Amino acid sequence: SSLPLCWAAAELSSRTMQWLDPDRPLPEHEVLKLLSQPDLPGWIPAALWISAVMIAPIVEEVFFRGVVEATGGIATSSICFGLAHLPSFY
Repeated sequence: SSLPLCWAAAELSSRTMQWLDPDRPLPEHEVLKLLSQPDLPGWIPAALWISAVMIAPIVEEVFFRGVVEATGGIATSSICFGLAHLPSFY
């Protein structure tokens, strides 16, 4: 299962955000809450894994390459990529 890796990434991210802004409450990650349920059907972790590891990177690559081609600049693509990946609570 990829749950330990997901947990470790979320924990590192949470600790970093807490260090940067200790007064802001941390959000709970919906996917990790879902994966921690004991009676979860087996197809749900498989679908999450496929979408996160296979589909999302391909879609991102196609989209951000399109931004570079449409604007002619890597800087614009980088800014769009950074904005798309801002934490949802900032």
